[in-house]
Amino acid sequence: MSLLTRAGLRVVCTLALAALGLAPQAFATGPSPGLTIPVADDGVEISASVEPGCFACLVSDVDAILSKDFQTGARIQLPQGAGSSVAVHLGLGDSRPERTRVGFVVRIAEGAAAALAGLAFETVSDDFALTDFEGPDAYDVQDLGDGRLFVSVRPNARVAQVRLTVNGSTDGPIDVEVLHAGLVAESDLPSFMALRSEGARGAGRVSASCAGCRVSESAQMLDGDEDTYAKAHLPAGSGGWARATVRYQKPVAPGVWIGFVVTSSLDVMAPEVRESLSLTLTDGRARAMRVSGKALHASAAGDGRVYLWARAPVSVDGAMLQVHSQAWEDVDVAVYGFMGVHTALPVAAFPADEPSAPATAGLQASAATPTLALGAAAPNPFRTSTRVAVSSDGGPVRVDAFDMLGRHVALVHEGPVPAGGAVRFDAGRLHSGVYIVRATDAMGALSQITVTIAR
Repeated sequence: MSLLTRAGLRVVCTLALAALGLAPQAFATGPSPGLTIPVADDGVEISASVEPGCFACLVSDVDAILSKDFQTGARIQLPQGAGSSVAVHLGLGDSRPERTRVGFVVRIAEGAAAALAGLAFETVSDDFALTDFEGPDAYDVQDLGDGRLFVSVRPNARVAQVRLTVNGSTDGPIDVEVLHAGLVAESDLPSFMALRSEGARGAGRVSASCAGCRVSESAQMLDGDEDTYAKAHLPAGSGGWARATVRYQKPVAPGVWIGFVVTSSLDVMAPEVRESLSLTLTDGRARAMRVSGKALHASAAGDGRVYLWARAPVSVDGAMLQVHSQAWEDVDVAVYGFMGVHTALPVAAFPADEPSAPATAGLQASAATPTLALGAAAPNPFRTSTRVAVSSDGGPVRVDAFDMLGRHVALVHEGPVPAGGAVRFDAGRLHSGVYIVRATDAMGALSQITVTIAR
């Protein structure tokens, strides 16, 4: 790859990542990429407090939050009607850079809806500046499976301390187990762009009925140069569409954000405008997912560029962006490149109106398919190997392991489910940390769980 191409690639990726809050910056993630679990040996401190007047409120086993047994933690219990709260305080020792996601993995035994609605976060910076995050719209919730939720925030300041507050509710008692803390270095999320020099192929096409429509310079969207792009033009009232298609030629793991960096004469940041656009992710020649409107996410990428993307529900190897003509105005679109971003939070349930929220509708629909399901892993956590229960309709199943950045780390199994309904996951040389085990079948069904390697 030429120096010019590398420089252009870096600029385009950096623009889009910065818009998503993923601008490159220094951060030490430790041996397990993405999600770092602080333990007592790391020099962090944990404590808890009960608000005065909450005589029946209980908190126990606080030190377990920093233990290496990631399956048990502190227990917080508040009776119905408790007008007080219980808080857990985490001191990080060395502060973390701004935009680092910080939070706790919890398991809610009772009063889930009330507990989540009543959570509050506070973060404290090096200079003791306090940032409050209160209410369900202020923090994010990721479902990690096995009843575990990662509740977290991403402050715009360095973080030296984190406080999680669980408030009482008049709707019923609340019983929450805080298993461990979690830090996500989102600045380290790897990204990639499809390049001709690496085998990617691009094409443009217009509908036969679209008089005057054209797509030109299709190959330029694979140059990796910020100043070259494919061009699409659709005259007003032409009643047709134009497409830009890229075949990446390499399988992209499920959970990765996939899309195109574009500029347009249309305001594609507006969801109603994106009704005239669609993004199709493909697996070979088959359609894996098609989104439009609000389901087609748009993130500003600087200099008027917009990253149009969706989250891949299964492994994909290409994508197609289709633009429809407008009745009263010409439409011009420049496609700068095809980009993917490996997310640090593979399973997500962000608020629907968050601009950087991954599109999970396709993933959730596939995961709900009853013909394929992963059961519990035993043992979990484990040191060297574990067995993962698998149920399917009898067809071939592929089981893969990914780290918390969405990177493929192991092929666990491929073929019919063995007798006994379980597959063996050997940790090999993988570092300690949390990993996703994901199963897919020929029908596109998807199921996943998380496992923990504890060396």
